[in-house]
Amino acid sequence: MTNSSTDRDLFSQIPEQVLYSDISDGAYRVYGALARIVDTDTRQGFVLVKTLAERLGRSESSVKRNLKELSNAELIESMHQWTDGNGEYSTTQHPGWRQTANLYVLPKNLSMGSKSEPPAKSEPRGGVQK
Repeated sequence: MTNSSTDRDLFSQIPEQVLYSDISDGAYRVYGALARIVDTDTRQGFVLVKTLAERLGRSESSVKRNLKELSNAELIESMHQWTDGNGEYSTTQHPGWRQTANLYVLPKNLSMGSKSEPPAKSEPRGGVQK
């Protein structure tokens, strides 16, 4: 790994609700990538699945599954973006328009830290129990 100005000191803040939620490791990584990409004030941004897949070294289908998992867990919201191909964009589908990037929103009500203890550990998923 190089130590250029583009790859050092980069990080994502992960809310505790995401950290302790019952989501897969892949979904956790996708959340982290989204958190790095979206606007820090509005917590939203237009992102291509392809961009997330390339950044994470994963297939687009895996990223789509992880995004659906995050959406089902109510940890992100998403909305399709459409274009007419002539520079006009909308979050409403119009006849003849094609889908482009999606708008992803990371809810602002997720805590970025607290003094509370993490939840009690639950039974491991799919692993060997001791």
